Order: sequence, then structure tokens, then C-alpha cells
Amino acid sequence: MLESDEGDIVELIADGEDLLPEGAFRHLALKVDNTRELFKKIKAHGAEVLSEPRDMNLPSIPPVPVTLAFFKGPDGEIIELFQER
Repeated sequence: MLESDEGDIVELIADGEDLLPEGAFRHLALKVDNTRELFKKIKAHGAEVLSEPRDMNLPSIPPVPVTLAFFKGPDGEIIELFQER
């Protein structure tokens, strides 16, 4: 994960097996203030749920407690909601 001085985060994932169409992406992570509340709204609008919100610790040093949820975007991309706790 790359974090700017303003707290914006870009997560890079290298799995590179399949080529995607030009301009397409497979995964987008959005840092949010409240994963569970936003997820309820997204689910109510009919998004395809991949993973309900769950609490976990990212395996970093020190571990980072987060709440994560995943759903499919309009073009089939995986969108992750990411909240540090």
C-alpha cells in the first residue's frame, strides 16, 4: 500500500495471470470512515456482494486493525471498502 501525506492510499496487487481489456482494472480499494454503514447503502442499491463486512488485522508490523467488505462494481471489478479501526 502506498500512502500520501494527506492519507490517500493506493493498493497495488500483482497477480498478472490474465490480461485485462485496455483501461479496465480488476480491484479498487476505497478507504472509508464507516465500512458497515456504507456497505448497507451499497447493498440496498443492489450491488453484488462478494464479502460482508468483517474485522481483521492486516499482517503488517505492527498489525493494522481494519474492517473490510467487497462487492462487484458496474463493470465487474472488485471494489473493497477499507476502514482502519
